[in-house]
Amino acid sequence: MIRALVNTLLVIALLAYPLAVYYGVRELGVVTFGITLALLVLARLWLTGALATRARQLIACGIAVAFIAALLLHGDLRWLTLYPVVINAVLLVVFAASLHSPPTVIERGLRALRQPVPDEAVAYLWWVTLVWCGFFIVNGAIAAWSAFAAPLKVWALYNGVISYALIGVLLVGEMIVRVFYKRAVAKRAMPPSNPSTPNP
Repeated sequence: MIRALVNTLLVIALLAYPLAVYYGVRELGVVTFGITLALLVLARLWLTGALATRARQLIACGIAVAFIAALLLHGDLRWLTLYPVVINAVLLVVFAASLHSPPTVIERGLRALRQPVPDEAVAYLWWVTLVWCGFFIVNGAIAAWSAFAAPLKVWALYNGVISYALIGVLLVGEMIVRVFYKRAVAKRAMPPSNPSTPNP
């Protein structure tokens, strides 16, 4: 029961993180909300067994204590608003690394879902991964700008609404492009039609 509640709260907090920060900071303040979020993450790691070893427990506790101490000493909102920047940076590194060390992240994901990945689709997936790298660069740059230079309301609007909308647009656009790509591949694979035999 407790594990399900903590997991549910954390999933909601992470999916709606910018909006949660915006309303949480207004209602609880920077320090209280930041400490609550840190303890919630730590509780989930503990309950899911991710901190099974003593070393991991010490590392996680150390990070949590450092984060909470920074909030208590400074109370700087930037400690909370940099989360989308970090996420974009991590995803960029993962996706970009897979471009140099195939298979790409997207290809691995499709194979993990037991989806067929024909040889002719490998190059296409490489380009799709490259497009996502570009998105993470642009999105991360805007997230950084909103964290350092924009009001909290603008930060929450972009990272909690507009950013997700852009991801949806990119996904839908890729699905449309994929349809045309598959048609082009199928057309190239069709054997040439035999010319009609001339009449004697």
